[in-house]
Amino acid sequence: METSYEFKKKLEELSKYSGRGTELISVYITPNYPVSEIAAKLRDEYGQASNIKSKTTQKNVQAAIEKIMSFLKKMPVTPENGIAIFCGNISQTEGKPDVQLFTVTPPQPLQVQFYRCESK
Repeated sequence: METSYEFKKKLEELSKYSGRGTELISVYITPNYPVSEIAAKLRDEYGQASNIKSKTTQKNVQAAIEKIMSFLKKMPVTPENGIAIFCGNISQTEGKPDVQLFTVTPPQPLQVQFYRCESK
């Protein structure tokens, strides 16, 4: 579990990243929520991503979802306060993907389950 200071510092660092289009994914998982259910939702979102018109954006979103699902396979249960996962292509150079995954463990329990695909 991170302290409030570490939490704020990490969020400040993450706020510097932006994506090209809606390629960045945020997933908030509340404490004790079954990881298998999150993985199932992400598999569904992976399929939905095939409807994205831009092939580059589609590929980057699907790569981010794959990376999150791979991370979740190594996490049998959610941390005590839940976890926030941020993943996506942070490269500012078109055609040169740099898909990164970041996690934040909040100092207090997350109250809301959340999935969003956006540019920040």
